[in-house]
Amino acid sequence: MDHFSGQVAVITGGGSGIGRGMALAFAREGMKIAVLDVDLAAAARVVEELEVLGAPALALACDVSIRADVRAAADKVFAHFGAVHVLCNNAGVTMFRSVAEMSDDDWDWMLGVNFLGIIHGYQAFVPRMVAQKEGGHVINTSSAAGVVPDVVTNHSAYAASKAAAVALAVNLRLELADQGIGVSALCPGLVRTGILEAGRARPDRFGGPDGDSLVVPGMADPMRDALDPETVGRIVVAGIRHNRKFIFTHPGMGQAITPYYETMLADAET
Repeated sequence: MDHFSGQVAVITGGGSGIGRGMALAFAREGMKIAVLDVDLAAAARVVEELEVLGAPALALACDVSIRADVRAAADKVFAHFGAVHVLCNNAGVTMFRSVAEMSDDDWDWMLGVNFLGIIHGYQAFVPRMVAQKEGGHVINTSSAAGVVPDVVTNHSAYAASKAAAVALAVNLRLELADQGIGVSALCPGLVRTGILEAGRARPDRFGGPDGDSLVVPGMADPMRDALDPETVGRIVVAGIRHNRKFIFTHPGMGQAITPYYETMLADAET
């Protein structure tokens, strides 16, 4: 995808963090943006910022773990803008808890947002993007943990959901190559977002608010050196422009990736 002006982007989890960073970056490229978030007030605040930049924008309440919510949002986006060219499956949550301690609600919440939320996005938007015959791009927000899952302990559910996001992106890229639609797995390191506080807004159907996700084992202040989300937004624009399979946010991430896959290759030879 080599042009952005006048195109339409949809961002789930767009009311804060990386979603907001991508929205601002897209606005500066002349795009129209639909900001979807479980928190409608947060989405509306981002839309106000986008409109100051001159970008046509739409705020919609959407819980990506509910298929009907995503489909209803898609109907509204297509009715409002007439098309979608960039889909960012970005909404995500996290917690730090051992598998032995994970409840059914914990698993349902984590996978419902991080994994099923992406599938719901695909179902609601991608077939219509293909039918438009105008090309485009899909972004799955994964994580460095989706590529190297053994960095932080008690993070298995999150790592599993983010590894699934990578696998989905890589395979969908094959499916859509002939349609002129690129697909990327966005694999950020630490970014200054509110994801560590995601448990505070956990829906009642998943057990209600939970503050445990605020604790990162072995990291006193994980956000101290975290990357600014607006920087990530600019990196995403470049990644889409160059149709990258993987979009990494931090220099030197290969230093963690290389030994992980060297171990895999060594084990494959035994």
